[in-house]
Amino acid sequence: MKNDMDLLKKQLKGNIQELIDSGDLKDARPLVEQYKDIDSDDVEAYSMNAVILMMENKFDEAEKVLREGLDIDENNFDLNYNLGYVYEQKKNFKQALWYYNKALHNCDDENVVKEINQVMEKIQREHNITTVENKKKIAFICLKGLDNFIDDIIKKLSDYYIVKKFIIAEEKNVYKAIDWTDVVWLEWGNQSTILATNYSGIKNKKVIVRIHGYEVFSDMPTKINWSVVDKLIFVAEHKRNIFYKQFGNVIEKNKTCILRNGININKYTIDSNKKKNKNIAFVGNINYRKGIEMLIQFFYELLQIDSEYKLYIRGYYQDLRYKLAIETMIDELGIRDSIIFVERVNDLNKWFSNMTYVVSSSIEESFHYTIGEGMLAGLKPIIHAWKESRDIWPKEYIFKNRKEFLNIILNEKYEPDKYRKFVVDNYSLEKQVNKIETLLNILNKKGIQKENKNEQITLNVIMNSFNEFIPYRKAYLDTYDFKSYKILIGKKEKINDRYRIYECIIENSEGKKLILNNIWYDYKNNHVILPDIYEKTSNLKFILKIVNEIKKINIDNNMGGFILDKKIRQDVEQNYLAYNWERGIQGTQFMPSIRYLFIIERYKFIGKFIDKNDIVLEAAPGFGYGAAYLSTLCRQLDALDIAKENIEFGKSIYDFENLNWVEGDVTKLPYDRDTFDVYVSCETIEHLPLDLINKYLEEAIRVLKKNGKMIITTPNRLTRENVHNPYHIKEYTFNELKEILSKYFKMVVFYSAKGCKIDKGNDNMADGIIAVCH
Repeated sequence: MKNDMDLLKKQLKGNIQELIDSGDLKDARPLVEQYKDIDSDDVEAYSMNAVILMMENKFDEAEKVLREGLDIDENNFDLNYNLGYVYEQKKNFKQALWYYNKALHNCDDENVVKEINQVMEKIQREHNITTVENKKKIAFICLKGLDNFIDDIIKKLSDYYIVKKFIIAEEKNVYKAIDWTDVVWLEWGNQSTILATNYSGIKNKKVIVRIHGYEVFSDMPTKINWSVVDKLIFVAEHKRNIFYKQFGNVIEKNKTCILRNGININKYTIDSNKKKNKNIAFVGNINYRKGIEMLIQFFYELLQIDSEYKLYIRGYYQDLRYKLAIETMIDELGIRDSIIFVERVNDLNKWFSNMTYVVSSSIEESFHYTIGEGMLAGLKPIIHAWKESRDIWPKEYIFKNRKEFLNIILNEKYEPDKYRKFVVDNYSLEKQVNKIETLLNILNKKGIQKENKNEQITLNVIMNSFNEFIPYRKAYLDTYDFKSYKILIGKKEKINDRYRIYECIIENSEGKKLILNNIWYDYKNNHVILPDIYEKTSNLKFILKIVNEIKKINIDNNMGGFILDKKIRQDVEQNYLAYNWERGIQGTQFMPSIRYLFIIERYKFIGKFIDKNDIVLEAAPGFGYGAAYLSTLCRQLDALDIAKENIEFGKSIYDFENLNWVEGDVTKLPYDRDTFDVYVSCETIEHLPLDLINKYLEEAIRVLKKNGKMIITTPNRLTRENVHNPYHIKEYTFNELKEILSKYFKMVVFYSAKGCKIDKGNDNMADGIIAVCH
């Protein structure tokens, strides 16, 4: 079946190309649609459709099609090149350069690369453009059905950023969106925002949350991790006031702002033949908040004065009881013929052309978007006095009782241009986007300053620490069979505008794995920087070959993970939540460099308590990179874990003579008394049921020698109030841990881990706790 489909696509593509070459565009278009029907995710269809549109000089339509294609494959050469050409024709030369440059980075043909460079140099020379801007990525994240306020914003921001909308259907989509982007825009403070802000991968992103209204009346803001949020946007001042009354100072007020909604004024026009009539429009879903019962009562009074008025209600009932109540009211009042319910309108502007008034009878709103849409189409607004309505809309059209409602409608003044001008002057999409751009620029400048400030840390500390942590020795790499290798999984992580880190896990025909990490690629100088140990091995040529393979993998994310092994890919898809929270495998997208650096510094700190003749136990070591490092510092190390897959992974990837991999339980250690000099237990105690803590520590005392030490690390609960790791049973404070450990050990010395820094003592603002128990 697949072969038949591929053959049909190939034939169609050939036919389309012939028609395009001969200029027969009319006949080519249906074939493109047919191609798209066969495989809607094949970007070839978008590319061919765009070519036809470009040949017809329909560059706006071509731009839209190419952007849709790039949503599927953002690194496709043809789509990026053609979009560059479209912007060149539209005389948007900075945009053209950016997309030509992106095409350039996804092209292996030297002749084509040369041609693109010539085109770019010509544009830069003729239009005095010195550099190609580096665009940041923005991910707009929201739940299905709640994205109606962001589409116009996305379109406008696309000129300056790489923008994608992520409609969230399941948890892993939230995490993928965050991994992809530089800036996270969380639309509504609801379930998707709760998930996103409690995801560990969001910590190094710029994060914006926009709250519209209903969220402040729920408990959802209590579940959001506000510590990672850089800016909180409200669309109304009174919603901000309610937020702080309800939830207290969960986020500093200087991190919040009021940003009214903006409306695309080009979507709505005043009909040139428009004449005043007696039709009133109501637009919105029908629920208790919309005040329909009040509207119907006041409308009944209007009909007693003039029975020719009609009320058109376009919306859906959201509650069966409310529908029953409203329909009963209409029938009791005998006005069924004067009220027309309209379920759906495809062209709202056209529908508005037959209306004269637009009404908001709501008892509570934040902005009420459809009032502005109606005013743009020349409709006279009638607005109930909900909180802050007078600060948003013209006061002369706001009513607080039946008398004022009737006066606004019966007043003979009808000034369509005036209504439209008010929205254009105050709530245009352009004004809103300009304010958003200013906000983004401020956030991005802070980010750049932070990046420059940490440049020395990035280039020196990370590189040196990573090199020191590599446990392999030259002899080990020299004897590894690279000839039959295959890449299983890896990443291309952006460190700054100049450097990426390439890392991967490979496996040979013997089933032995190897982690190749800390390989730096300098984009500016097209130069690879390898750790010294890789430079010295006789297998250097294979490592360079692997680097070139990774280089060709088309990923443009900050954290560009790739999985080439089918079995691993399936496991990741089935256990995505576990990978993001607990399976931080070195050399993959699930171990960001900054997080890995913190782990390295803690293991290096632990290493200070280990002597070269010590026998050491690490339980539980997880995927074993810490155990592998510690084994280079001691005589023997046993790595014990209850998870069989962890032990198998460790054996296959760190096959060292002095490193034993043991499947076992920390509450039932398979060792004799007085076996170990040091017992290391990192991030384990928080996973244990409370009734097993005593057994865990009793077993530690039993297997340790008289002067032995146990070193425990665990997260500090005080700095994780809004982080809810589903795999942690209980997290501890310094005091709680001290109370437990002092029952078993003569002396417990605490250290506070904050990022890369580890200080002696109890710092309640520390990320992690380290306890050295004697």
